[in-house]
Amino acid sequence: MQSANLVPGVDYDFGGGRVYTVAALPIVALMRLQSRLTNLSTDNALSPESVDTILQATHAALKRNYPDITLDQVGELVDVANMLEVISLVLDVGGFKRKAAAEAEAAKNQPAQTAAPTVLPTGPV
Repeated sequence: MQSANLVPGVDYDFGGGRVYTVAALPIVALMRLQSRLTNLSTDNALSPESVDTILQATHAALKRNYPDITLDQVGELVDVANMLEVISLVLDVGGFKRKAAAEAEAAKNQPAQTAAPTVLPTGPV
């Protein structure tokens, strides 16, 4: 189900080892869902329209890397516990979370570096 060349995103574990690379929401989907996304808030996150908006946006983002994924399959991945975190990943327009995640992953995989000792000059300045 995974494409060979993934669109950059965040690897997200939806639970049970179901890890998918969540790409940013494509602009075409943003245009289609913009008014609904604008009205999305944590106060109304469980309303039927909000849940549908989260599923539609997540589906659009996941389809970038998994073209065969269905809305029903996305509905099985997203639940009440993860839906706000998932929509946050999908709407990460500036890529700040992806960049921070990539930097954290790179730092985790790099051995600790020690700073070179500072040598003070001796003699006349």
